[in-house]
Amino acid sequence: MSRRHSILLLLAAGAFTPTLMAQSTTGALTVAVKDTKGNPVPGARVELRTVNQSGSRSGTTDAGGVFRAPLLPPGAYSGTVSLDGYRTESLKATVPLGGSTTVDAVLQVEQEASATVEVVGTMSKVDKSEVQIKENYAQSQILELPTTDRGLTGITAFAPGVTTGSGGSPVINGAATYENKFLVDGTDINDNYFNTDDGIFIEDAIAETAVLQDNVSAEYGRFTGGVVNAITKTGTNDFTGTLRATMTNPAWDALLPYEDKSAVVSKLGTIYTLTTGGPIVKDRLWFFVAGRFRSTSETDFTVVPASYAFNSKRKDDRYEGNLAWQIDNSNRIQVTFTRRTIDDGPIAPLTDYTAGLDSLATRSDTFTLLSAVYNAVFGNNMDLSLAYSHKGHHISQGDFAGNGGTAFWQSPVFDVDTFNQFNNHYFSDVPEDRDNDDISAIFNLFFSAGGDHNLKVGYEHFTELDDGTNGQSPTGYDINALAHFPTGTPGPVTYDFDPAYAYLDDWTKAPGGRFHSTYDSAFVNDNWTFGPHFNASIGFRWERYGGSSSSGYLTPTYSSFVPRLGLNWDIKGDSAWQVSGTYAQYAGKMNAAVTTLGTTVGNPALYDYGYIGPSVTGVTAGPGATGFNRSDYDTVPFYVSDPSLNVRLDPNLKSPLTIEWTLGLTHKVNERTNWTLRYISRKYTRMFEDYVGDRGSVIEPLSGQPYSIVVWGNTTSENANRNYRSAQATWESSTDLWGGRLDYFGNFTYSTLKGNYESDGGNSPGGGTQIGSYTAIEPNGVAYGYLDNDETNHLKLNALWSRDFGINQLVLGATADYASGHPYSVSRSVVIQGPGPYADYPYSYTQYLDSQRGTARYPSTYLVNFSAQWNGKFSRANPLGYFVKLTLTNVFNHIERASYDTRYSPANGGPGDPWAQDPGYGTTENSPGYYIGNRQVQVDMGFKF
Repeated sequence: MSRRHSILLLLAAGAFTPTLMAQSTTGALTVAVKDTKGNPVPGARVELRTVNQSGSRSGTTDAGGVFRAPLLPPGAYSGTVSLDGYRTESLKATVPLGGSTTVDAVLQVEQEASATVEVVGTMSKVDKSEVQIKENYAQSQILELPTTDRGLTGITAFAPGVTTGSGGSPVINGAATYENKFLVDGTDINDNYFNTDDGIFIEDAIAETAVLQDNVSAEYGRFTGGVVNAITKTGTNDFTGTLRATMTNPAWDALLPYEDKSAVVSKLGTIYTLTTGGPIVKDRLWFFVAGRFRSTSETDFTVVPASYAFNSKRKDDRYEGNLAWQIDNSNRIQVTFTRRTIDDGPIAPLTDYTAGLDSLATRSDTFTLLSAVYNAVFGNNMDLSLAYSHKGHHISQGDFAGNGGTAFWQSPVFDVDTFNQFNNHYFSDVPEDRDNDDISAIFNLFFSAGGDHNLKVGYEHFTELDDGTNGQSPTGYDINALAHFPTGTPGPVTYDFDPAYAYLDDWTKAPGGRFHSTYDSAFVNDNWTFGPHFNASIGFRWERYGGSSSSGYLTPTYSSFVPRLGLNWDIKGDSAWQVSGTYAQYAGKMNAAVTTLGTTVGNPALYDYGYIGPSVTGVTAGPGATGFNRSDYDTVPFYVSDPSLNVRLDPNLKSPLTIEWTLGLTHKVNERTNWTLRYISRKYTRMFEDYVGDRGSVIEPLSGQPYSIVVWGNTTSENANRNYRSAQATWESSTDLWGGRLDYFGNFTYSTLKGNYESDGGNSPGGGTQIGSYTAIEPNGVAYGYLDNDETNHLKLNALWSRDFGINQLVLGATADYASGHPYSVSRSVVIQGPGPYADYPYSYTQYLDSQRGTARYPSTYLVNFSAQWNGKFSRANPLGYFVKLTLTNVFNHIERASYDTRYSPANGGPGDPWAQDPGYGTTENSPGYYIGNRQVQVDMGFKF
C-alpha cells in the first residue's frame, strides 16, 4: 500500500469515516467473468472506458471471477475482457447515478470457433444488488421530451407517486412539499426555510437525475419525502459543446377563458445557454464550463391609476465550471463551482398593496455552490469517498432610483381604508444570508461471509446558517393614516391624521441575528447477497441535531436512530422475476422556519402605538410634518406581537418522522423491457405543531398586557394523522419502428392521502394547524379526511421515436398526463367565546361540514404534449451540427377550470348556525387565473459540436 493511501485511510478513520458518498455523485459497475462451463475465471483483464464522461478504469478479476469498479462517473461504458488462451470479449453497460449495474461475461477458449459476443449490463431498475426503488433520468432524454421545465422540479414530475403541491413544488409519496431533499453534485441546494430547490444549476449542464422514493439508502438523511439527486456534466477527451436559444412568446399561445386577446403583447422571450468541455490533459484532466442568461422586461401596474405603469425587469444569469482530475487508475478529484444571480428592479414588494412609484424596490439574490469530491479505490475490495460542499444564498434589497430613505419621515405609509402603500418600499434594506456547509466521508468494503457483502460506513457533518432580520421597513417603522391619492395627473399623496384611526407600526425591537443548526450523522448500510436467490439491504442512520442563536435562545438537542431494511427474492436466480419487501424510517430536517420562531432571526417583533397628535388633513410627507415624527405617537403600545416574548420550543422537540412499508414485484422481460408493481404505505408522525391556550401567559412589560405562551412541539398519533397509501406500476421498453427506434416509459399511481394534518402552505413550511390550540374550546382539533394533495389516479405516458436520415436525425416526442382532481373541504370560519378562563376570548377556527375534510373535488385534468426535433450536421467530416426543436404543451388545448370559489358564509352567531354557501360559491369571477391548460409553444434552436 502506498504512503498516500495509508495517510488517507488514517484520515478517514480519524473522522469516524465510514461506495458512494453520502450524497451520491457516482455509480458502480460489476463484471462477473465465467468460462463456457459456468466456472469463475480469476485473473481476467477488464478494461473500461466511458463513452460520454471522463475517466476510465481497469483491473483483474478476483478469485471469484469478479471485477468491481465502484465510484464511477455515471454514463455509458464500453470495454473488453481478455485472458491469455481465451477470445477477447467486448462489453457495454450504462452506470446509473447512485446505483449499480452488473455485467456477466463468458470467455471462450481461442480454439473454439465463435464470434465475439457483446454483453450488455442489466438495467439498473432490475439490478438486485440494492433493495431500493428509484427512477433515473438522463438529461439527454429530458431535453428531447416535450417538457418546458427541464430543471429538478420538472424532472421529478415524471416519477410515480409525485403530485404538484403548493407553489408548484413536488409532493413525493404524500409528504409535505417542504420535506424533500434536492442535491446537485452532492450539495444540498434546498432553501433553508422553504426546502424548495434554489435553482442553482444549468439545465443543459445536468448529466443525470435520480429520484429516490422508497427504501432510500441510509446514506441519505434530513428528509421525510424523497431525494432528488442530480449531477452535472464533466469534460471528455473530445472537445464538445452546445449553444441553445430557448424562445417563447405569449402571442404564440392559446387564450385562457376571459383572457383579453387585445391585452396580449407579442414579445419574444429568449434564454441563451452555452456549454463546452474537453481535455486539458487527455485521459487525465478535463474541464467543463456552462452559462445560462435570461433578461426579461414587462409592463407592470400598481393598484392605482394605470398611469403608474412601470417596466419591471429581471436578469437571471447562471455560471458553472468544473475540473475532473484522474490522478491515476485509482484516484480521482472533481471540483465544481456554480453561481446564480437574480437582479429584480423595479419590483412591488407587496404586490396587492404597492400603490406608487416611490413604493418600488430592487432585489438581488446571489447563489453560490461549491463541491469538491475525492474518490480513491484500494484494490478490488475497498474504496473511499471524501467530499466537501458549500451553498450560499445572499439576499439584498434597496430603493428603486432613490425613491426611499431611512429617516423616520420616509417610513412607508399605509392607507387604513385600502391598505395601499405609499412613500417608501416595504421590507428592510439589511441583507440576509442562508448558507450551508457539508463534510462527508464514506468507506466501502466488499467481502464474503455467509454471502457477498457491500458494506458502506459513513459520517456527515452538516451545518446551516441563517443570518437576517426579515425587517418590514427600511426605516424600522410603518405609518398608518388615511391617504388621498390625486386623480388625473399623478401628484403628491396627502394624508389625514386622527387619533381615532392613525397609528404607528414599530419593527425596531427585532434587531435580527444569527442561527446555526448542526447535524452530525453516521450510517452503516450493508447490501448482502446470499445465494443466487436472495439479497438484503440492512441500514441504520444516526443523527444528532443542535441549534444555537446569537440571542441565546434555547434550542433542543436530540438524536434520531432510523433503520432502512429490505429483502429481495430473485425467484429463478436470473433477475427475471423479483419480489421485494422493505421497512424504513426517515428523520426529517429541523426546519429553520420553526426552530427560529422564538428568535429575532427572520421574525420581526411588532409594537403598535396610537397617534396622539392633533387632527390634521391634507398633510404631505416631509421632515417635521405632523404625523411624520416619532413624538406624534404614544410611548405605550396598545398591541404587541413579539415571538421572543411568548414563543417557546418544547425541550423534547424532534424532527418529523416517516414510517414506511413497501412490497414490490419486478419483471425483466428482456434487455429492452421491464416493469414493476409496488405497494407503499407511509405514516407521517412527529410533525411540527404549535400548542397554545393551556400553556399559560406572559406579561408584556411596556403595555402590561398578558399574551398566551405558544409552545412548538411534535404531534402525536393521538392528535394528528397524515397517512399515504398507493399502488404504483412503472414500465419502460423500446422497439424498432418505421426504420427508427421507439422508447416508451411511464407509470400509473392509485393513491390516498388522508389525515387531519395539512400545514403545507407555500409560504408557511411546517406552520402548524389548529391541533393543540385552545383545546378547551375546540377539543376535537381538526377534522379527518382527504388532504389537499390527495390524488386518486395519476397516469403518465412518455414516448420518444428517433430515426437517422444519413447524417441527420428526426426525434419525435409525446407525453400524456391524466390526474384526478384534488379535494377541497366544505368549511367555514367560526368565531366563538371560550369557556372558563377563555370566556372573554374570541376564538376563530375552521369548521368542516359533517366534521369531514376533503369531501368535494375539483375537476380532473389531462393534457397531451408533443415535440419535434431535427438534429443536423453540415458534413460528415465537420463535427459542427445544429438542432431545431418545436414543443407544444397541451396540443389539444384542453382547458380545465382548475379551481373556483368554495367559500361558505361565516357563522357569526356560532357553530350551530345553518350552513349557507357564499354568494360567489362555484364561480370563477370571470378571471383566467382559475383556469389551466392553454396550449403553449416553445422553440429551441442552436448548434452543437
